[in-house]
Amino acid sequence: LSPNIYVRQGKIETTNKYKYLGNWLNNKGTFDTQLKHLKSTTPSMFEQLKQIETNIFLGRFSLQGQLLIYETTILPALLYNIEAWTNITKTEEEEIEKIQSKALKRIFNLPTSTPYYGILMETGIWTIKAQIIYRKLMFLYNVMHSDENRIIKSIIVNQMRNEEEGTWAMLLKNGMV
Repeated sequence: LSPNIYVRQGKIETTNKYKYLGNWLNNKGTFDTQLKHLKSTTPSMFEQLKQIETNIFLGRFSLQGQLLIYETTILPALLYNIEAWTNITKTEEEEIEKIQSKALKRIFNLPTSTPYYGILMETGIWTIKAQIIYRKLMFLYNVMHSDENRIIKSIIVNQMRNEEEGTWAMLLKNGMV
């Protein structure tokens, strides 16, 4: 096969990154570009959050206010469309955890040496891995309870029925479903 593909308008060039389902993918199909985008946008988010925090005096409810700010701004930005990521590598997961750790420490005005899992335990916030699993399960639940004519539902049902092929076969063999 020729690496060059031509259409009526000319040659189709390769690209280093492209946007797919709202996420940035690199030419290898990994989400490194999306993570770099997240890292580059978090400083401006933190700056806007600092302005909100200085304008609002919450007194004894400041922790609840900070948690609310985290849950309504940072968490949706971190997990945007993550259930659509087909494969999340360990390194990508760790990178998102680092971003979450940094975000929590900045929102709660904690020293950088504060243990990440200590913050999670004290606040009741889930790890990114747990959030990803939850979102993927909820997506699967919504698909399975959707219209019978939905294409994604027929694909998943067929994969679940065919034990030799597909992602579901691997999950069934490993006892995960």
